[in-house]
Amino acid sequence: MYLTESTMDLIDAQVDLALRITQKVADGLIARPVCQIESVFCAHPDYLKQHSPLLHPRQLIQHECIAHHSQHQFWTLFD
Repeated sequence: MYLTESTMDLIDAQVDLALRITQKVADGLIARPVCQIESVFCAHPDYLKQHSPLLHPRQLIQHECIAHHSQHQFWTLFD
């Protein structure tokens, strides 16, 4: 078993089975959903003091604070 937070080429690494948290499937791979994963948005109190109060979730799109900590990947909010 190999556990990592980095992205790797599963074919080159000769991996037979992998679990990934992603919405993108690499070309040449077959993917099936296993389960839903709940997300939680968090903000530091100082950040919240510096911005207008959020009144609706769509206002989150105006903030550039949502990123995955290890990959520096920004998530896209649709709803």
